[in-house]
Amino acid sequence: MGNTIIKNAFKEVRSSFSRFLAILLVIMIGSAFYTGLKSVGPDLEASADRYFEATHFMDFRLLSSIGFNDADLAAVRNSSGVEDAQPIYTIDAFLSYGQQTNVAHVISIPDSTVAINDLHLVEGRFPQQSDECVVDKQRSEAGPKIGDTITLSSGTETPINTSLSQTVYHVVGLAESPSYLTKDRGTAKLGTGKINSLVFLPAANFTLPAYTEILVTAAGTSEISAFSEEYAEMMTPLAESLTTVANQRSEIRQQELKADAEAQLAAQKTAFAAANGIADPSLLDSSPEFLEAQKSINELAAPQWHVLNRESNSGYLDYQNTIESTNGIASILPLFFFGIATLVCLTTMTRMVEEQRTQIGTLKALGYSNAAIAFKYLLYAATASVLGSLLGWAIGFMLIPQVIFNAYRVLYTLPEMTPAFHVSIAALSALFAISVTTVATFLSCLTILRSAPAELMLPSAPPPGKRIFLENVDFIWKKLQFSQKITFRNLFRYKKRFWMTVLGVACCTAMLVAGLGLRDSIATQVAEKQFGDIMRYDVSLQLKENLTMEQKSALVTTLANTNLSTYLDNTVNNISVQGSTDNSDPIDSLLMVPADPAALSNYFMLRSYDTGEPLVLSDHGVILTQKLAKNLDVTTGDTIVIKEDETTTQLVLVEGIAENYLQHYVFLSPSYYQTIYGELPQPNQVLGLLDSTLSQEDLAATLMATAGVSAVRFTSDNEQDFQNTLGSINYLIWIIIIAAALLALVVQYTLTTINISERFREIATIKVLGFYDREVSAYITRESYLLTLFGILPGLIGGIFLHGYILDAAEVGNVMYVESILAQSFILSILLTFMFTWLVNLIMIGTLKKINMVEALKSNE
Repeated sequence: MGNTIIKNAFKEVRSSFSRFLAILLVIMIGSAFYTGLKSVGPDLEASADRYFEATHFMDFRLLSSIGFNDADLAAVRNSSGVEDAQPIYTIDAFLSYGQQTNVAHVISIPDSTVAINDLHLVEGRFPQQSDECVVDKQRSEAGPKIGDTITLSSGTETPINTSLSQTVYHVVGLAESPSYLTKDRGTAKLGTGKINSLVFLPAANFTLPAYTEILVTAAGTSEISAFSEEYAEMMTPLAESLTTVANQRSEIRQQELKADAEAQLAAQKTAFAAANGIADPSLLDSSPEFLEAQKSINELAAPQWHVLNRESNSGYLDYQNTIESTNGIASILPLFFFGIATLVCLTTMTRMVEEQRTQIGTLKALGYSNAAIAFKYLLYAATASVLGSLLGWAIGFMLIPQVIFNAYRVLYTLPEMTPAFHVSIAALSALFAISVTTVATFLSCLTILRSAPAELMLPSAPPPGKRIFLENVDFIWKKLQFSQKITFRNLFRYKKRFWMTVLGVACCTAMLVAGLGLRDSIATQVAEKQFGDIMRYDVSLQLKENLTMEQKSALVTTLANTNLSTYLDNTVNNISVQGSTDNSDPIDSLLMVPADPAALSNYFMLRSYDTGEPLVLSDHGVILTQKLAKNLDVTTGDTIVIKEDETTTQLVLVEGIAENYLQHYVFLSPSYYQTIYGELPQPNQVLGLLDSTLSQEDLAATLMATAGVSAVRFTSDNEQDFQNTLGSINYLIWIIIIAAALLALVVQYTLTTINISERFREIATIKVLGFYDREVSAYITRESYLLTLFGILPGLIGGIFLHGYILDAAEVGNVMYVESILAQSFILSILLTFMFTWLVNLIMIGTLKKINMVEALKSNE
């Protein structure tokens, strides 16, 4: 008996292959989408982990205001949790080759066989002679190539030979560095302020008196993903250990510097006394010159150490945020696909079971149990699910991650990705797929299996005729043509088919709205609003610390002679911000204090995030940006804690929350800054507006030549960097849109096919009555278009909610997306939905023409 049921199930696959294929396709799309999106994040993480492991990417990077000596290096190596620490030399220089000159960052290649931040040689070889070098592979198209000769120069009054033993080098290789995952090479205090190239030289070529940086790797991290919580927990004690070492060595170096300065001062006193015939050099101690020198020695500050983790590397942080955004998007949409699959399967299997009620009654009469009969349909659906899952796995694990990864490789320096089969993701996908189809099939069988065999062997009674609502509205009903009246009666008579179709169309429309809305929110509107409406300045100048009066005067003169129409002095400091509660986590932010708050709106627009009304800085509180307020869970009237360092903590009032999409900002007026800190802010930044066609390169070169300017950054460069980062997300969004479109097409096809199959006798009847093929087609397609119209409205509303949910899941770090969908996306979603209906109707015209009127009108005996 069991074999008969199984054979019958597989015969059913052959006899109703289009129905079987519909279930298989919808499961395949859902499975492919689920496994593909869910595996992108782990695959990106695994690819980066392999790259970091192969290149021994640093866990921490140490910087000091005076460099490091061997004693500093030994102290770091002896710190708890340190696996290895290696010093490197770096300088910024002008690189000349042929007729071109640009700014290069020159880095030493460690002598160790296992180098931290080891170079990945792409082409050529490593230097073997003192006059050989390796250059940046990313810049090789526009920069020096293998075989070229380059010349390095300081670009300042200090000659390059104080840093390097020679200036001319031959390029023998092209390499990639894990320190530079993106195309951004950082900034320098030369030229335009932007680094264009990387040059790698043997450490022996450097003549610097101290190491520039110390790179540190942590012990016990080789088997741990860099993006896991376990890794973050392991780095916390190591960061504390290195900070302790930094504080200790900073104090020691301060004492050493003072001792050296005291010795030099004593030698100068002795020499001065001998030259001027003074028998006792101590007599000079009271002279103004030596008193001033002694005062300078006493006030000599301790060297500043900076302990930086991987997240201080902009490329690493961008990559991490990309993974988190991808995982956020993947957390909800695939489940929505399986929800639509449930609808399709329930509709399909309900129709199939209803068509075979006579066969089911016969099997029951022959003694087959309800479980055995249900098994036939469960096997049918499960077979489609298993095959759909297998095909979905092939597409999901092999194709989708590779497509997205190839898009990311435009932005990131990573080796080829090897797509992996993730057992847990595959198992969950299969569980969802099989559960969806079997539960839907079981529900389809449940009602009909409760009926007696004799009842099942008779045709089911048609739905009773009822007056529909429109028939009670005379002024509308009487004006409708006969065919239009029939259409409305059919729509509201078959309520199950009506709601299934409307729900299917609504779900597909919602997915299209969400996908197109994500493109608007992430890839379109953020850049437009942030760099067009909010950040209105064209260029920012970072100033050196403690400018002299001469440097300030030179800066003012330079600004007056350039094409900066207006500019605003500004103070910007790195701070951490916490809510006033003890359990609030600190969030890194930027403190902004404009010298003239009334002019701030010309450079940075502060407006309320909910009303759009302008916000004004007062003398009693601060203005936070929207994402910072959201993360801190504070609102207007609350208090927050701001810290510039561990010893400087201030409790301030939140007076407003401003619209902003990139970075966290806290805005203060100068008077309020003075109130809480007891001193006026010292401007260290200039925001400027451009008013002529002078090229950015020429302007940057002019500004960088000014003694008080340390860096120049154009807003257009920031916008381009942001657009490049979001360009990869665009590929993911288009995959979502395409998958939604395919699913919508399958759903429309399935529901329309069922609609026609249920009404063969009705369609045959009107053909017998003399309707032409065109009229028969219109009889069906008119209903399809109306059902599509009814489904679109709830779909648009559902798409708005789905879009908002996905945005909340996808937001990471200090980025906030625009929670609005452009009108053209709604219009495009509507047009696409109608286009799918039109395509399906076009396909169905052939089926309607082939209906055999005689066979269709036979009785059900």
